[in-house]
Amino acid sequence: MAPSPTQHCAPSVLKTLTVCLILQLVSSFSGSSMSQERPLEEQSDRLSRWHNRWDEKRIGWHREEVNPGLIKYGTVDKDSCPAEGLRWFVPLCGKTVDMAYLASQETTAEVVGVDGVLKALESFVEDHPELKIEQQPPTGKFEKLTGTKITLLKGDFFALDVEATGGQFDTVFDRASMVAIDPSLREDYVNVIGKLLKPGGKIILGTLERRTGEEEAVKKGPPFSISEAEVRRLYEKLDWVESITLVEEIDEFARTPEDKIRYEGVTSLYELYFLIQAKA
Repeated sequence: MAPSPTQHCAPSVLKTLTVCLILQLVSSFSGSSMSQERPLEEQSDRLSRWHNRWDEKRIGWHREEVNPGLIKYGTVDKDSCPAEGLRWFVPLCGKTVDMAYLASQETTAEVVGVDGVLKALESFVEDHPELKIEQQPPTGKFEKLTGTKITLLKGDFFALDVEATGGQFDTVFDRASMVAIDPSLREDYVNVIGKLLKPGGKIILGTLERRTGEEEAVKKGPPFSISEAEVRRLYEKLDWVESITLVEEIDEFARTPEDKIRYEGVTSLYELYFLIQAKA
């Protein structure tokens, strides 16, 4: 029998080959970790932009304080709350502190957040150890993490259904979700929300309207401009919607003058809050 090629190698060469093989194996195993390697679905055109922004920590939309609109329009009196508590849904949640705030409320049964970028959810878990969030077996097409009165789903928002979310919701809090998606996807987005909202439930919707300015700047995004007229166009025609109320309009440049630099070419910018009530 002819000797193998390695039998003719010097001991030093064999040692080098062995070390290289071990390094390749280690690299192979470490590369399989989702926290180190970009998941395939995050390479899609829809998510690639957001993956890169989280990876580079360019998350200017994130607020360290609880959203004032949530406190103002989402506070629920215990006496008027169902005995089992309320289920809240936060679409495209990122690592918003609003979820931790909602989970801490006595009237909350569960908060469910969904995002397509794993790093966003991992950051939330790291920021809130008090919620004791742990990885769970996947549910359908979604990775799942659960903790104290909170569930986080990682996957495609547009693939959501009541099975993935564990049922419908009493309230949807959308502060920076609809404004983040491409305008061509808004009807699909609203259809998903409609399937997940309980009869008699409500949506607290916050949008940003680039009201005046250079045409290109007004159309630019994300965040994309959403006016009252656009909200009504999307929701008023739906048979499950009972009412749409514009409850607040905030002059963003008066509140935060430095935003004029960020929104160059826009001459007036408003944050709008709506309450959208579903029929019982």
